[in-house]
Amino acid sequence: MARPKNKKLADKFEVMSFAVNFCAVFALILVVGLLMAVQNIPGRQAGMAALSQSGISQSECVCDDVSCPLAVPAVLFPVSAGEPVESAARISMDDGGFLTKELDLALSSSRTLEIYNKGVRAHSFVIPELKIDTGAIIPGETKTVILENIPQDKEVLQFYSDLPNDAREKFLGTIVIR
Repeated sequence: MARPKNKKLADKFEVMSFAVNFCAVFALILVVGLLMAVQNIPGRQAGMAALSQSGISQSECVCDDVSCPLAVPAVLFPVSAGEPVESAARISMDDGGFLTKELDLALSSSRTLEIYNKGVRAHSFVIPELKIDTGAIIPGETKTVILENIPQDKEVLQFYSDLPNDAREKFLGTIVIR
């Protein structure tokens, strides 16, 4: 668009251009923020939360469909702080097995896991190398696990449910640490 020759109109044109550009950038930021918030509504796929300069960690898919993507970030930008806040990664399971079969914590400083049973039977969560055993997790219950004392040579940890009715091939997963 050509700039008007009249000084008053030129000034108005400049102010309008600035306002339009400012609104466009603000709208883009708002839409991206809303999309990220909508994707984290319980019962929907836990989508991209945000990327940060410190990296990405992986959360889990909380949709009912086993075919949903499993690799999603778990880093959230706080409203007023300068550093991103890492949320706990979530591992869901139902009576058909773990819905989160692979979790990548390689770029995350968070070592907190939330184990959620969305099935109708009890299941467990075990990582033998770290001596972690939640015991039975009843339907609808969430147990929090903190990964501590990870051996320096470990890059991948396996987790499983050791309850009698849980088939090992369905209730088996891995966590990438480094």
